Amino acid sequence: MSLAPELELEQKAFRTRITYRFFADYVEYTIRDSSGAMTSFNAQYAGLPAKFDYRVYQPPRRPALVIQVFALLCLCWVAVISFPWRGYEPVEFAVLFGVLLVAGWAYIRVRSKNVYTSIPVRNGKVLVLQDKRHGEVIDALESRRVRFYRKLAVIDPRNPPAVELRKFTWLKDQGVISEEEFETFRQKLAGDATSPLPPSKPPTETVQ
Repeated sequence: MSLAPELELEQKAFRTRITYRFFADYVEYTIRDSSGAMTSFNAQYAGLPAKFDYRVYQPPRRPALVIQVFALLCLCWVAVISFPWRGYEPVEFAVLFGVLLVAGWAYIRVRSKNVYTSIPVRNGKVLVLQDKRHGEVIDALESRRVRFYRKLAVIDPRNPPAVELRKFTWLKDQGVISEEEFETFRQKLAGDATSPLPPSKPPTETVQ
């Protein structure tokens, strides 16, 4: 029996559909683009980057699409002028062609303006459409990432103070703990931290 997700969100934009199903330890990400291709994978919260590592992604414009629309309009032009017996007047013809031209331009415009926030993960990248639900999706991902790493925000007496300081430095840099929380942990470890602070990097126990 499959588990029910904690939260499920969906984004849609012109034949593109993205679904996010949030579980306790991972998000199930599925995207079906306008060409019908579908990508689906699970992304562990432990593998999500912080917000400052997000990127902006915009699919490249497709020249072939412009050519196809232009060719369609030309065919419509030929069809109209080839059958004068249908009673088309010049004004009617101009209106018809104008409507087709505007529809073609709007189609190209919609297809080319989608912009995404790209979040690199181990399995690829999670794309979040920059629409009215963008902030909701980003907040859901970030809050669960922080919740996962908050479990590490305790002093482990089995580790040397320098190792613990490195861990808390990384947690602070990742936005998991505040500057005040870091200072509290640093002061608790200050008495035993006799060695220099190692370079900040993710704790080895969180690497997936």
